[in-house]
Amino acid sequence: MLPNSSFPLLKLPLVVLRRISANWVPIDLFLLSNVSKRTMMRVHSVIPRKRFKLKVLFWMNSRAIVLDGTKGHAIDIPFEQRNRINWKDEMYS
Repeated sequence: MLPNSSFPLLKLPLVVLRRISANWVPIDLFLLSNVSKRTMMRVHSVIPRKRFKLKVLFWMNSRAIVLDGTKGHAIDIPFEQRNRINWKDEMYS
């Protein structure tokens, strides 16, 4: 086997690529779509529009939650501020 062998993922038929992408978590799809414009277009073409729901929370520690069916995948958004005090998040109705 060659040390730098590659797999032609984008050259697979759409039906096969849809079945493969159904097993990926949202962060994998996000990272793969940022590789190149061609990859982004291919990834967007195989994902159903209603597969994910996005919920963004803006508190002291902000996060984006991507809902994929019954699972939730959290992506933390760092808050960079030098004069920040260690406050606790409080949720108000």
